[in-house]
Amino acid sequence: MKSFGLTVLTYLFLSVLLCGGPLMPIALLTLYRDHLGAPGWILLVAAAAAIAVVASRAAGRRLATQRFALPMFVAFWMLLSAGLVGGYATALRAVEVARFKPDSYVASWFVSSLQNAPADFQFFVHAAAMKDCKPYAWSYREMAFYELSPTTVVNLGAFPREWLEPCGIRRWW
Repeated sequence: MKSFGLTVLTYLFLSVLLCGGPLMPIALLTLYRDHLGAPGWILLVAAAAAIAVVASRAAGRRLATQRFALPMFVAFWMLLSAGLVGGYATALRAVEVARFKPDSYVASWFVSSLQNAPADFQFFVHAAAMKDCKPYAWSYREMAFYELSPTTVVNLGAFPREWLEPCGIRRWW
């Protein structure tokens, strides 16, 4: 029974740390599955599960007990999934940034995106770019940049004043 309690605590801790809440890992794999447009990302989650099974069994043998195998499996799976999918999505974004060639660019950490999205009213900017005095934000759903209007961008802290003022875009605050 202690193993089950530790498994639940491990899941709760990592789900809040990585995704911002205890139901978000489940929602991201089911309801919001289409919110990440990176092709084949779900295969990385499956690969992470397979690796987690092997790693947790090996760790259990090394510790001479299988008592912690389930909590270790949950921890390995969650951490590997976030790391593999995050690394993959970040690499795809880097390819698009190189192709897009923005004048200025700044990105948030992938886990920050997991913690802040999806939201009905999205105010979290995964990545911001400025090209030819036009502001752009990154969409993980489309895996591409989309243009923002100057009236929208003045309300987003992701765009530094140094980027906006030379382009005649002014904040009121």
